Amino acid sequence: AWFLHLKIDMFLVNKFLLATAAGLYSVSVALAEKVWVIAKSVGTILFPKISRSDKEQSRIFVPLVCRNVMFLTFFITIFLFFVGPKVITLLYSDKFIGSILPFQILLLGTITLTGDRMISSYFSGQGILKPKIITNFISLILNVILNLFLIPRFGIKGAAISTAITYNLLFLMDLIIFTKISNNKILDVVLVKKSDFRYYKNAFDKLKNKYKKSSGKLA
Repeated sequence: AWFLHLKIDMFLVNKFLLATAAGLYSVSVALAEKVWVIAKSVGTILFPKISRSDKEQSRIFVPLVCRNVMFLTFFITIFLFFVGPKVITLLYSDKFIGSILPFQILLLGTITLTGDRMISSYFSGQGILKPKIITNFISLILNVILNLFLIPRFGIKGAAISTAITYNLLFLMDLIIFTKISNNKILDVVLVKKSDFRYYKNAFDKLKNKYKKSSGKLA
């Protein structure tokens, strides 16, 4: 269901529109998916940690990771929203101007999708699979319905709108389930806190100290 959710829009674009439109849309999707690199990397590390942790440790740790990953993704998304059009024309030429708007629309769903990857790691790590299976199928079915309605009317822009909507819906459903299971507040999962910036400061200090040590050895 998850795989189809990610790929069904491309299949339906290819089904309803010309190959040219499918080519333009594939560029939009490929670039938008690059934003997920952070979420995939963190999710890979997060899963075994959750598997080894008890419910109370995971209850505290997952919201911390989720809100900070979404926080970082937000700035990356804003940057790509404005820089993306130039990148597309630079890499693919002016013939791919039609990829720009779908790309920007898809970005509207990338922030929540990165958060959903963190929550999915919690479900998988704790062995809570049934809720995630249900939400994946619900979002998949809605994605198909919206694509069937929007693609014939709006082309690849319709496919991007459908995908962005269902990404956000999937995150909302998983977020509600997660907060009920873990007894967390929604705002604690999605909004970064002042206390979180201590982690950034500590990371920066470690990098700075490491750089000083390496510079001293070279000297």
